Amino acid sequence: AIGRGGLREKIITLNIVRYLESSLKKKVKGIPIYLTRSNDSFIELSQRTEIANSRLRKKVNGIFVSVHVNASVSDRISGFETYFLSQNPSNEDARNTAALENNVIVLEERGNRKKYGDIEYIEARMMTTQIQKESSMLARSIQGAMARRIRRFQSRGVRKADFYVLRGSLMPAVLVETGYITNAAEAKYLKKSSHQKDLANGIADGIISFIRQYNRGISGY
Repeated sequence: AIGRGGLREKIITLNIVRYLESSLKKKVKGIPIYLTRSNDSFIELSQRTEIANSRLRKKVNGIFVSVHVNASVSDRISGFETYFLSQNPSNEDARNTAALENNVIVLEERGNRKKYGDIEYIEARMMTTQIQKESSMLARSIQGAMARRIRRFQSRGVRKADFYVLRGSLMPAVLVETGYITNAAEAKYLKKSSHQKDLANGIADGIISFIRQYNRGISGY
């Protein structure tokens, strides 16, 4: 997305995930952290979950977090939200957000472009109840932690929608919308490194909280 004054989503998200990587490395030891990109490069949607899935090993779990900045035809909408995969969107706003994010396939090379059709829908339906449950837990953990860090803009809650980038994930997977690039007040903050760090720390807090909750659940069996 491109916002006011030519502000670009891809630059903001790259800054946020760099801060997120740094925050997690300080707060959790011994857990590998991988970025699907570390510079201004384009990674096709299907490749992003493939990169994540390729890191899985026997008895090694993982999570997949896709970070974005939202946009709207209305310049009055602001706030942050977290999504997990579902073919039944929470509401029309969730459906529109998924459509916006999914449109990035127009940037993919035509020769390499993956066909998003019946197979992907079947795979999405085959996603286990347990992974969907864990994705919902991860989304709520991240959204709650962000809400504690970000007070300037409203929490829009946890929602569900059908995002291509989350399809096929073999681990808990969420998509974080950190704010609206089309809202003048929020766009000003999204440009600030201090706000980007607050967002990153909120996501990190949520991830750590989820890991602790997940480990408690495993040890309880």
